[in-house]
Amino acid sequence: MEFRMVRVASIQKPAHSRRPVTESHVRELAGSIATLGFFSAVVLRQLTTDTLEVAAGNHRYFAAVEQGLEEIAAIVLSADTSPAVLEAIAIDDNLLQWPLSVAERARDTARKKALYEALHPGAPNHGGDRRSAKAKSS
Repeated sequence: MEFRMVRVASIQKPAHSRRPVTESHVRELAGSIATLGFFSAVVLRQLTTDTLEVAAGNHRYFAAVEQGLEEIAAIVLSADTSPAVLEAIAIDDNLLQWPLSVAERARDTARKKALYEALHPGAPNHGGDRRSAKAKSS
């Protein structure tokens, strides 16, 4: 993983997104970029030496394109980053950046937990046993 400035022309349009890209949100971000600049990095995955794809930050990417930016700040992940890690990053990005409904937040939080458990099979489950006599005696 590396933070760097990336040419917008080297970024492939995302093939899919966890959420639909809404024009109103892209316009709002483009206005913010015009006023304040581009200050929140997009997460990209390296495809080839010259090509990257958006892993998280589709709205920021499209707003940068709309503003005609030549370069943007990016966190670049290696080509061999696992699909589970890419999905977890996209979920975190949405949980932190996007106004979600209660149902969307619950769905994404549950999926993030499942991904975490799959990526870290030995991690302790801190829900724990709180009802047995053994747990109450310790």
